[in-house]
Amino acid sequence: MTTKTISINEFDLEVFKSKSMIFKLIDDQINNYNLQFLREWERNHSISSEGKNAKVKALEAKKAEIQALFDECESNNTMVDFNISIDVKMKTPARDLAS
Repeated sequence: MTTKTISINEFDLEVFKSKSMIFKLIDDQINNYNLQFLREWERNHSISSEGKNAKVKALEAKKAEIQALFDECESNNTMVDFNISIDVKMKTPARDLAS
């Protein structure tokens, strides 16, 4: 399994721009969870949404935490620096034994 760490560093961004960039990443992952669930649900209508709902709820909580941080910054005209580290792990998917 190959692992690569990618860092994204942004400096002196306006609060709105930096918040938008971070929220797009989170919103995209929420949409991914929803689409993945719908695909699975189309194959099996009895599948539970609890796992997906828990993941989405956790991401929504992170968004609220980030929003609170940015609310503080907006009130005093602050610029933002941020660093995002992403670990990318390449792996072979498990074979579907049913097919």
